[in-house]
Amino acid sequence: MSTQTNEKYEYIVRRRNFHREDFEIEGRLYLPVSGKGPYPAVLIGHGFGASMLAVANYAQNLAEHGIAACIIDFCGGGAFCESDGSPYDMSALTEAEDMKAVAEELRLDSHIDRNSFFLMGQSMGGLAAALAAADIPDMIRGLILLYPAFVIPDDMKRLKKRLGSTPEKTSIMGVPVGKKFIDEAVKLKVFDKISAYTGPVLIFHGTKDSLVPLSYSKQADEVFKSSQLVVIEGADHGFSERQNLPVYDEIVRFIRKNETKSS
Repeated sequence: MSTQTNEKYEYIVRRRNFHREDFEIEGRLYLPVSGKGPYPAVLIGHGFGASMLAVANYAQNLAEHGIAACIIDFCGGGAFCESDGSPYDMSALTEAEDMKAVAEELRLDSHIDRNSFFLMGQSMGGLAAALAAADIPDMIRGLILLYPAFVIPDDMKRLKKRLGSTPEKTSIMGVPVGKKFIDEAVKLKVFDKISAYTGPVLIFHGTKDSLVPLSYSKQADEVFKSSQLVVIEGADHGFSERQNLPVYDEIVRFIRKNETKSS
């Protein structure tokens, strides 16, 4: 456990383990220690082939603003992930199941306001968060997506067509994946699925994203019932420290606007 201090809130970082079936999911919970709890909370999923460390900066910023945040390693999600599971059994749907399982457990924490619980995801983690929110809409107060990888089903269709058949094991951008990853993505009607979530959604996407075209977030903005798309001029697939400054502020405003206000 570590304690950080800045001009706003102090917070602690606690190691947390969650469970999905027989899998153990490793996480870190960032909890404010000043102010009055229980706190609104955000569960954050990392991108393809990464780990929870890739989204730790967002959790830190939230905790500094009095909002609890939890980062997790997806099962089989990447070489540096500490959670159980093989990369050959991982898919967008298993990552969505990870987020749902963690959400159910985390909402029972006495420090967490279960009525002000948000999902957030980066790239493929954004796809997973959107899929999870569609399945458990009553648990989720709002959804925050950072350049969400809604392109994955189309990418996998192109890959399968090029390969002719789906291999049991392969790699994508140097990340090992299995047949499950490709076959499930090909069948996924992503925009039909995510439209089932009708709560507030905040989407960030860069104009120069080289992996996920901005058009995918524009389409998502059209199918979500209540969404806002924030376009980051000049940003690629991932934001620089300077580009993230307004993103941090927008995320905090979004949560404060949509959290359940206690009487």
